Amino acid sequence: MKKIKTLFLSALLAGVLFTSATGSQTIQSTARTTFLPVPVLSYSCPYPHWVAAQAYLAGDKVRYDGNYFVAKWYTQGDTPVKNGGLSLPWKDLGTCP
Repeated sequence: MKKIKTLFLSALLAGVLFTSATGSQTIQSTARTTFLPVPVLSYSCPYPHWVAAQAYLAGDKVRYDGNYFVAKWYTQGDTPVKNGGLSLPWKDLGTCP
């Protein structure tokens, strides 16, 4: 097994020389910096999707059609409606925070 006699690594930035010596062999290469696009993570609403078959109690929050809603009283099967009004069981809180 060959021992590494020298390992010299200078900050791997654009154009910096990387030199490694192993035994009698010397390897030289030029490091290049490559900038990769950072994916933009889509923000996920922290509230669960509304499910028609599920019962909700006052204060429960759900997301539906891009907005989130809070139940004003017990409800089951009532679809959250944007700007639904006072007589409906869901209060529209706008887009997810």
